Amino acid sequence: MGYGPWIGNPGITTAMGAIDETFFILNCADDTGNYVGFMTQNEAKIPMEPATYTISMDSSVLSNTGEGTMVSVVTLAGSETNWTLSADGQLVITEFDEQHIAGTFTLPMTDALATLTGTSAGDVVVSGEFNYANLN
Repeated sequence: MGYGPWIGNPGITTAMGAIDETFFILNCADDTGNYVGFMTQNEAKIPMEPATYTISMDSSVLSNTGEGTMVSVVTLAGSETNWTLSADGQLVITEFDEQHIAGTFTLPMTDALATLTGTSAGDVVVSGEFNYANLN
């Protein structure tokens, strides 16, 4: 979990951008190699408060385009394809303060390579919950 106001070093820039009020990255992984990550787009500022964010199926973590403030990336262990949103997803922050952030996410996904390969690995719904302490 990275959040600019938690880090508190204004003016620092990383490969992912400036560490300021627009810096937000949330990484979730399980012990089998599945990974879900969220980050802001369009220089969006995420306030330190509960909120619900729509993850637009038109947004891409690689191109930083589309509507909304948040994008996601998903890697499913053992899968031989890439996955993309098949409908809008959701990131729900239920608690967010100086000490921690907690919430849930739901992402409807489909095989992104199906049109290229002619075969689909199908559709899935990736969901989970998170609860991270501020370690700064």
